[in-house]
Amino acid sequence: MSGLGGVVMQGMAFGAGSEIAHTAVRGLMGGSGSEAHEQQQVAPQQPVQDMCSQQNQDFLNCLQYNNNNIGACQNYLDLFKQCKGQY
Repeated sequence: MSGLGGVVMQGMAFGAGSEIAHTAVRGLMGGSGSEAHEQQQVAPQQPVQDMCSQQNQDFLNCLQYNNNNIGACQNYLDLFKQCKGQY
């Protein structure tokens, strides 16, 4: 597909993959997806998020660089899970 249609399809695929990845990270961080519920949990989880924020950012950067290919970023995900398990 070329032209505008190709760009739209690529954007939709990127958006869907990005949402899947962000949902996975929210699931690891204990979020439910509801904004009100996340705001209530921010204070208790803040130390864990701060301690693992670099691993989380590395994972998200990898996903962005690799077009949301989670398989290509498995090592970063494992490091993030390991960090979260420590705190």
